[in-house]
Amino acid sequence: ASFLDDNLDEQLEQEEDESAESPSVQKCSACDQYVDPENKYESNGNVYCSKCIPADAEITEDDEELTGDGESAFPGLAGPAQRNIADIDGENDTGAVGRFTISTLIKDAWHYSKGVKGAIWAAIAVMYIVIFGLAFAVVFLNMKVLPGLEPIQAKIVDGGIQTLISLFSFIFSAGILMIAVNKVGHQYFSWKMVFSGFKRFGSMIVLAILQTLMLIIGFCLFILPGIYLSVGYILAIPLIFVKGLSPWQALEASRKAVHKRWWTVFFALIVMGIIVSISTIPLGLGLIWTVPMFTVMIGVLFYHLCGVDEEEEAFE
Repeated sequence: ASFLDDNLDEQLEQEEDESAESPSVQKCSACDQYVDPENKYESNGNVYCSKCIPADAEITEDDEELTGDGESAFPGLAGPAQRNIADIDGENDTGAVGRFTISTLIKDAWHYSKGVKGAIWAAIAVMYIVIFGLAFAVVFLNMKVLPGLEPIQAKIVDGGIQTLISLFSFIFSAGILMIAVNKVGHQYFSWKMVFSGFKRFGSMIVLAILQTLMLIIGFCLFILPGIYLSVGYILAIPLIFVKGLSPWQALEASRKAVHKRWWTVFFALIVMGIIVSISTIPLGLGLIWTVPMFTVMIGVLFYHLCGVDEEEEAFE
């Protein structure tokens, strides 16, 4: 009996030693997922997984394996805990613009497109149903109403309907973009957000008018300024929804934020466009993945370049 007691004591002591030596299971302070003890980063009492290492983290040689040559594939994109990447003018709190490359943007877009494809495609379906309904209304007017009007009146009515269709497309597209932005920010999202642009109907109208005018002026000035602004204004919509900026403030804030990494953003959009084009080859089936991926990439850019301050809440 004493022999059994001694063995039992030894086993208990061994188990205690093993439990003391084994690292405790911890969760990432940003994404709340369990962290691999061998691949974690600790900063200011917080623990981060390899995907959520803060953008301002000081990477040492020991940490390079976590981030891939000192750069995380998903820096600072893990939700409210780490979304203060940049201030409203695109200036990073640490003096550096969001760290990303074309390849990491594509990887991030692929990563965050998982789980949101259904919501985005449902929203797109709703948008086209409404747009097609308006198109049928135009056909009806052309056949029944417009022939009885004076030529000038007919042109005004037809132009007004075409403008309304374009405006509705713009507002619906803004709602679809916000689905992706909320997905990247780990906030609530739903296909019903396709109607969210109508909550800011006035701002959307002003934004559409200002953006169109600026692009027309830019393309009239030897085309290059128009290309520059087309890329620079890509974050204006989420800046209105999330930051609550006015349309002109959003356009300028977006331009300033993108300006610091304009070429990277430009070529990332080109590469993503090529990917979408290639995905149409097998009967367009690849678009199921690439269209949401393209939309999500804009959300990734938003959190990289503009971010969300800790006291701010993502749009719902």
